[in-house]
Amino acid sequence: MNAIRLAQRTAVVILFALVFFSCTKEPNLIGLDLVPPADLLKMGYSDTLQIDAFSVREDSVYSA
Repeated sequence: MNAIRLAQRTAVVILFALVFFSCTKEPNLIGLDLVPPADLLKMGYSDTLQIDAFSVREDSVYSA
């Protein structure tokens, strides 16, 4: 039973390491000269969010 758990944990660690370290490629510059810099989208970032929440009382449901 311990050998199976050890194999499972080892597999999980290896899978995690593969997923974590596989995303380190630098983006390439191929195709960036196709669109002139004046036509590029101007994007912004906003980290605020407003949530209006309320609860509504509904009819009771009887269960047996």
